[in-house]
Amino acid sequence: MRNLGSKVLAIFICFLFIPVLGEAQTHQNPEAAAKPPAGFALLVDLSSSMRYMAPCDGWVKEEAVGALLRKINHRLPDHPYMASLRVFGYKQAWTQDDFTALYYGPSTYMAADLDQAIARLVAADSVSPFAAALDASEAELQGMGEPKAVLMFSDLEPVIGSGDPVKSAGDVRRTYGQNVGIYTFYVSTHHDSPKLAKEIAEAGGGRSYDICQMLADEAAFEKMMMDIFGPGGNPCQDGDGDGVCDIDDLCPETPLGAPVDGRGCWIAAYSQFFDFDKDVVKRAYRPRLERAAEILNNNPGLSRIIIAGHTDN
Repeated sequence: MRNLGSKVLAIFICFLFIPVLGEAQTHQNPEAAAKPPAGFALLVDLSSSMRYMAPCDGWVKEEAVGALLRKINHRLPDHPYMASLRVFGYKQAWTQDDFTALYYGPSTYMAADLDQAIARLVAADSVSPFAAALDASEAELQGMGEPKAVLMFSDLEPVIGSGDPVKSAGDVRRTYGQNVGIYTFYVSTHHDSPKLAKEIAEAGGGRSYDICQMLADEAAFEKMMMDIFGPGGNPCQDGDGDGVCDIDDLCPETPLGAPVDGRGCWIAAYSQFFDFDKDVVKRAYRPRLERAAEILNNNPGLSRIIIAGHTDN
């Protein structure tokens, strides 16, 4: 993993065994979930605030979002969806086009391909251009059948530069009518976040959900899946509760609360921890390392870990 423009350290901790390797709001228009969607668009917040701790089980916010995305991905009903994944938040924005980027699709849904896109999610140094992401999602929605669903994942902490996401959600709803539902998933301690999540979802004919609850409460998660995707979800035994079904899990005894990749293996951290020519960990990434240390301390029986680092010339 080489980056010739900056010094990069990718630290990951994957424990190895043998073999190695909120409450949901209830203000939904009932027509939005009348039948399974033909397509769905995922919108994921990668703003700088997503690097900080979530209010649930010690997760970092972006890790909590990734865990829920993987859980949804592994539990989708067997259906020929069209799907896309768009991120919002940016490192450098010279024009409004840089506010958001397409990471996956729109294409015929493949769980393995979506897993790879989810693995790329790393928060940037930015604000949250919610409205720009919703507006840009029109490009994906136009190529999907009907009905269709938009799922937005964020801490939904409003800041200058967010635009007017409630208006944008309403615009999407006015364009597609009852053939679209916008669903918001929030992870935040900010007192305004549940309110904003609810307002966006209501404007888009959908419902809002607390990410922490979706990760901790299996019944609430199953209800959410039924609300959005309808019946027929894949049965899933998940012995270690990491969101990856046992049949797909290459690390089946993940420590409780550890974020995992698409294989079900704990990746404690995998990102650019240092500025160019520096050896001091950026403040934004300290929560990730502290969380990794906490999990290690709480699981003294782990037999082996790997710590790896990479840099440029």
